[in-house]
Amino acid sequence: MENVKQASLCRLYLYISLLSLRLPLSIVESSQFLGICALPGCKFKDIRRSLERDVEELQSQGVQDVFVFCTRGELSKYRVPSLLEVYGQRGFTVHHTPFPDGEAPLMELSCRILEELQLSLRSSRRTVIQ
Repeated sequence: MENVKQASLCRLYLYISLLSLRLPLSIVESSQFLGICALPGCKFKDIRRSLERDVEELQSQGVQDVFVFCTRGELSKYRVPSLLEVYGQRGFTVHHTPFPDGEAPLMELSCRILEELQLSLRSSRRTVIQ
């Protein structure tokens, strides 16, 4: 069982092309990792990501919950206006809690985000934030 767990963690770590960072949550007494990744399908300036490939990669890594902080306007700006719908069609649980880029969320929204994250992680769901 330990080998399977290690292989799974290695595989999770190897998809660095999509996930820029994996945060161990042992500091908050959780054995889970929280992934942080680039916006799938993003097309902006010299960035040309493939939405299909990126979403397939998230699925192949067993990601279940996706937290999206971009506003609908930002999703359009980065040319992925249908990202939330694509996630839903692919079976992800989508937590869309938008706040403008470069700003911090208001306290009420921050509390909601933290509550939802805590619930996802306590339920041992593979979780990614964007």
